[in-house]
Amino acid sequence: MLKIKRIVVENRRQGDKYLSLTVASGRIEVSSQACKDFGITDAHKAVFFQNEENPSEWYFSFGEKGDYPLNNYKGKGKYKSEAHGFTNRSFQNMILESMGLPKKTVRLHLSTEPIVLEEKKLWRLNYRK
Repeated sequence: MLKIKRIVVENRRQGDKYLSLTVASGRIEVSSQACKDFGITDAHKAVFFQNEENPSEWYFSFGEKGDYPLNNYKGKGKYKSEAHGFTNRSFQNMILESMGLPKKTVRLHLSTEPIVLEEKKLWRLNYRK
Protein backbone atom coordinates (compact mmCIF):
# COMPACT_ATOMS: atom_id res chain seq x y z
CA MET A 1 0.00 0.00 0.00
CA LEU A 2 1.26 3.46 -0.92
CA LYS A 3 1.71 5.78 2.04
CA ILE A 4 1.53 9.43 1.11
CA LYS A 5 0.97 12.62 3.01
CA ARG A 6 -0.07 16.03 1.87
CA ILE A 7 2.64 18.70 2.02
CA VAL A 8 1.85 22.41 1.98
CA VAL A 9 4.69 24.90 2.13
CA GLU A 10 3.73 28.39 3.14
CA ASN A 11 5.11 31.19 1.00
CA ARG A 12 7.92 32.59 3.18
CA ARG A 13 7.55 36.10 1.83
CA GLN A 14 3.84 36.30 2.45
CA GLY A 15 3.25 37.63 5.93
CA ASP A 16 6.93 38.21 6.67
CA LYS A 17 7.84 41.15 8.85
CA TYR A 18 11.34 42.37 8.14
CA LEU A 19 13.64 45.27 7.41
CA SER A 20 15.33 45.22 4.04
CA LEU A 21 18.73 46.87 3.81
CA THR A 22 19.52 47.71 0.19
CA VAL A 23 23.24 48.39 -0.01
CA ALA A 24 23.31 50.03 -3.46
CA SER A 25 20.91 52.79 -2.43
CA GLY A 26 21.52 52.87 1.34
CA ARG A 27 17.80 52.40 1.88
CA ILE A 28 16.40 50.76 5.00
CA GLU A 29 12.84 49.66 4.34
CA VAL A 30 10.19 48.23 6.65
CA SER A 31 8.21 45.51 4.85
CA SER A 32 4.66 46.31 3.82
CA GLN A 33 3.39 43.44 6.02
CA ALA A 34 5.09 44.91 9.11
CA CYS A 35 3.69 48.36 8.25
CA LYS A 36 0.21 46.90 7.88
CA ASP A 37 0.33 44.77 11.05
CA PHE A 38 1.91 47.48 13.24
CA GLY A 39 0.00 50.43 11.73
CA ILE A 40 3.12 52.27 10.55
CA THR A 41 2.32 55.48 8.64
CA ASP A 42 4.11 58.55 7.27
CA ALA A 43 3.65 60.14 10.70
CA HIS A 44 6.02 57.61 12.29
CA LYS A 45 9.77 57.65 12.73
CA ALA A 46 12.10 54.69 13.16
CA VAL A 47 14.11 54.16 16.32
CA PHE A 48 16.95 51.65 16.66
CA PHE A 49 18.62 50.29 19.76
CA GLN A 50 21.85 48.31 20.10
CA ASN A 51 22.69 45.99 22.99
CA GLU A 52 25.75 47.52 24.66
CA GLU A 53 26.89 44.12 25.96
CA ASN A 54 26.36 42.38 22.60
CA PRO A 55 26.83 44.95 19.78
CA SER A 56 25.61 42.51 17.11
CA GLU A 57 22.14 42.58 18.70
CA TRP A 58 19.84 45.27 17.28
CA TYR A 59 16.24 46.25 17.97
CA PHE A 60 13.72 48.24 15.91
CA SER A 61 10.89 50.41 17.14
CA PHE A 62 8.84 53.29 15.81
CA GLY A 63 6.66 56.13 17.02
CA GLU A 64 5.75 59.74 16.49
CA LYS A 65 9.04 60.69 18.13
CA GLY A 66 12.08 59.03 16.65
CA ASP A 67 15.29 59.42 14.72
CA TYR A 68 14.48 58.55 11.09
CA PRO A 69 11.27 59.70 9.32
CA LEU A 70 9.58 56.76 7.58
CA ASN A 71 8.63 57.77 4.05
CA ASN A 72 6.11 55.77 2.05
CA TYR A 73 7.63 53.65 -0.74
CA LYS A 74 4.81 52.69 -3.05
CA GLY A 75 5.96 50.27 -5.70
CA LYS A 76 4.56 50.25 -9.20
CA GLY A 77 2.22 47.84 -10.97
CA LYS A 78 1.94 44.42 -9.38
CA TYR A 79 4.71 45.35 -6.91
CA LYS A 80 2.67 48.14 -5.33
CA SER A 81 3.08 48.01 -1.56
CA GLU A 82 2.75 50.10 1.54
CA ALA A 83 6.35 49.75 2.70
CA HIS A 84 7.99 52.64 4.54
CA GLY A 85 11.64 53.48 4.94
CA PHE A 86 14.48 55.94 4.83
CA THR A 87 17.94 56.26 3.31
CA ASN A 88 21.09 56.42 5.41
CA ARG A 89 24.07 54.51 4.02
CA SER A 90 26.34 55.20 7.03
CA PHE A 91 23.80 53.87 9.49
CA GLN A 92 23.10 50.87 7.28
CA ASN A 93 26.83 50.04 7.13
CA MET A 94 27.06 50.33 10.92
CA ILE A 95 24.33 47.71 11.35
CA LEU A 96 25.86 45.33 8.77
CA GLU A 97 29.37 45.63 10.22
CA SER A 98 28.29 45.13 13.83
CA MET A 99 26.28 42.02 12.86
CA GLY A 100 29.22 40.63 10.89
CA LEU A 101 27.24 40.67 7.63
CA PRO A 102 28.69 41.36 4.18
CA LYS A 103 27.85 44.66 2.55
CA LYS A 104 25.12 43.28 0.35
CA THR A 105 21.36 43.60 0.33
CA VAL A 106 19.91 41.64 3.26
CA ARG A 107 16.65 41.08 5.09
CA LEU A 108 16.64 41.37 8.84
CA HIS A 109 13.53 39.64 10.16
CA LEU A 110 11.67 41.13 13.09
CA SER A 111 11.16 38.92 16.13
CA THR A 112 7.69 37.42 16.45
CA GLU A 113 7.06 39.03 19.81
CA PRO A 114 8.46 42.38 20.90
CA ILE A 115 10.12 43.00 24.22
CA VAL A 116 8.77 45.93 26.20
CA LEU A 117 11.31 48.33 27.64
CA GLU A 118 10.19 51.51 29.37
CA GLU A 119 6.72 51.15 27.81
CA LYS A 120 8.20 50.92 24.30
CA LYS A 121 7.86 47.83 22.09
CA LEU A 122 11.16 46.69 20.56
CA TRP A 123 11.47 44.01 17.87
CA ARG A 124 14.81 42.23 17.64
CA LEU A 125 16.43 42.11 14.19
CA ASN A 126 17.39 38.57 13.14
CA TYR A 127 19.41 37.55 10.10
CA ARG A 128 18.47 34.30 8.37
CA LYS A 129 20.64 32.89 5.61
